[in-house]
Amino acid sequence: MRAAEMVQYERGLRGIERGLSPHMSEAQKGVTAYKLQKAQHAKGEARMTAASKHVAGKIAEYDAQITAQEKKYKTPRKC
Repeated sequence: MRAAEMVQYERGLRGIERGLSPHMSEAQKGVTAYKLQKAQHAKGEARMTAASKHVAGKIAEYDAQITAQEKKYKTPRKC
């Protein structure tokens, strides 16, 4: 490629770049908003997972207490 062709090619690329610049900035805003939304979703999901584990632990604890009370007050059967 000759130098004149190369200069013309670079000018063409710069023109394309200038034409796409507003669209690229808009796309970048969309990507940033998507990443923020994804992070917020992950944070909410982590909070829900922690809450569900806490509730499951409480259920197991109460179940163990009930089982202990049942064993304590259960009368032996006579055959």
